[in-house]
Amino acid sequence: MGFIDVLSNNLEIPLSRSFIEGILKKFDGKTDYELPGKDAELSNRIITSRNHGENERVLELCDIALGMYPENPDILNEKGIALKIKGQYAEAKACYEKAITIKDGFYEAWANKGMALFLSGQYENGLECVKRAIGIDDKKLLAYAVGILCLDKLDRFDEAKEYFTKSFGRAFPASIADEEFVGF
Repeated sequence: MGFIDVLSNNLEIPLSRSFIEGILKKFDGKTDYELPGKDAELSNRIITSRNHGENERVLELCDIALGMYPENPDILNEKGIALKIKGQYAEAKACYEKAITIKDGFYEAWANKGMALFLSGQYENGLECVKRAIGIDDKKLLAYAVGILCLDKLDRFDEAKEYFTKSFGRAFPASIADEEFVGF
């Protein structure tokens, strides 16, 4: 992908796709939420299933929850993530778009939509979603990581470098950063 001049001391750190994908696994735009009243158990089952990697179960439970709460943006985002994992990017994008229609300032849905667009080869459109997400909250990492991937595919390495520099300080305090990149 390229090299980054960290803090102008010419230290070059290679940006590998696996490093960025590792960030994405850590920060996958998931939200914790609770459905109202007695249905809180259902939201807990969705979250537990997601955390255990039970993707098909997540989809089942999301469909049940959306049957009761069709306008719940958190459930729509959750279903989009499960569809994205299955490689159903168009369907995932539709879930994120509906969530955004309901709750425009929904950072995770904007960042996840950007990732679905990236995975489907729509890098410029993905980057536009990333910019919207960063405009909502510039302290979260998911959008920066997706932005780096999109910019890399668009051969816009200087901009990818800027995204990396901005996200690096958010992801790793200086004391951790030194240890994290030993032998990288």
